[in-house]
Amino acid sequence: MLGYRSLNRTFLTGYSRFFSWCGTAYLLIALNAAIVNRHLNDMTRSHLNVRNPVVYRAKNPNSENDFRQWLQTHDHENARDLKSLSNDPEFIRALRDKDFYRVTFDEPFQLSRRAIVFGYKSRRSPTHEAVFVLVRFPDDLAKTLRFESVRTGG
Repeated sequence: MLGYRSLNRTFLTGYSRFFSWCGTAYLLIALNAAIVNRHLNDMTRSHLNVRNPVVYRAKNPNSENDFRQWLQTHDHENARDLKSLSNDPEFIRALRDKDFYRVTFDEPFQLSRRAIVFGYKSRRSPTHEAVFVLVRFPDDLAKTLRFESVRTGG
């Protein structure tokens, strides 16, 4: 409505008033989005199991070896962080017997390289609080590890 009122004149004296209103509105929206994003990231880091209560587990009985083999055969697709997980004893233990929680924030927007983000609880934080480690698995790696939802009691 503001744009219509500003631009629906026979002679425009200037755009400064219109652009100042648009800039102010944009800054308010951007500030609110940044604050909400920060709070959601903090909640995900420490309370992922509350935000996404469905539990997933890697059902592949040979997950450690299949994970390392997948990394070797898909070397061109791997990021350094994913490769470093193959030598992380906590992650390997998590693949065997820890609960994972799925994060679906960008899945609808993925086009060519599909991936699934799972998080597991780690106790490696400097404050000794439990934090969630998020891992982005390429879709075919997640299928190889056979992540499946698990019914929990409660």
